Order: sequence, then structure tokens, then C-alpha cells
Amino acid sequence: KKIISAHSLSKISSLSETTAAVLDYERMAVNRLSRKFVDSLLTYSVTNVEGNFDILPGAKVLDDAGLMQEASDIYATHLVETVKLTVKATVTECAKDANDKSGSITAGLEGMEFEQFLECLEMLFEQVLSGLSLASNVYTFLSTNGVEMPKPNLPTAGDKSRANGGGGAPTS
Repeated sequence: KKIISAHSLSKISSLSETTAAVLDYERMAVNRLSRKFVDSLLTYSVTNVEGNFDILPGAKVLDDAGLMQEASDIYATHLVETVKLTVKATVTECAKDANDKSGSITAGLEGMEFEQFLECLEMLFEQVLSGLSLASNVYTFLSTNGVEMPKPNLPTAGDKSRANGGGGAPTS
């Protein structure tokens, strides 16, 4: 008996279109599940340990299906964007506080005294470290519950193809 492989069936045009549609659906489902999981990670709380266990079913589904890489990439991209937003908001606020006369951020930064600059820098580090500490707690929580988040494939400075969580891994 001759066995018909999936590869040979995909050469039939109607089946190749079906295969493409199924693959598109799978990509969409993985993306939605990953985003839902990442949304649950964003509600992680150091103080509400009971609520954190709601994260585990989604994590285990993604992990069992070998799909944690996309979730890890989306989560890391969100963390990077949060850090950028935190830096921008903190610097803008410090500049406004330093220069009440002009609305210019540049003028505010240039007009800062050394003490103001150090206070701004301290506030900035506190905010960024708080976010990174929370992310570290998420990774530790998952790891202690048997789910390993793989190292994310973050875009490099010149790679905008994954800026919103899509695309492939950057080459090194």
C-alpha cells in the first residue's frame, strides 16, 4: 500500500487553501491566548497570592503546547514599553517642576539644579526598578509552579518589525 502524506495532499489546491486557513487560525488563536495570558500577568500582585493562581491554567496550556515563547515575547515587549513610558513621564514631570515658566521640557531639563536632577534620577530609578522587580516576581512565581518562561526575543534598536509583539525573532 502506498501511504499518502500531508505534503502530497497540500499540492491539491483546495486542500492547500484549507491548510493555509487552518494555519492562519492557529496563529490567531496562539496570539489571543498569549495576549490573554500576558494580561493576567499584568494583574500579578505580590500581596494577593491567591489571585495569582488564576495565572497558572493559561501558563500551563501555553507551556504544554510549546507556545510560551510568543507569550514571553509579548510580555517582554510590554515591559520594555512600560519602562519607556515611565522614563518619559518621569522626565517630563521633573522638567515641568524645574521650570514653571515655560512649557518646554528641554528648557526645564536645562534649568534643573544638580539637587533637582538627582531627585529626578532617584524617582526614575525607583519607578523602573519597581516594574522590573514585579516582572522578576512573576517569573519566579511561574518557575516555582513548574512553568518556565523562555528568554524573550526582544527587537533590537533598529528592528521595528516586532514593535507590537508580532514578527519573528531578530537575528544575532
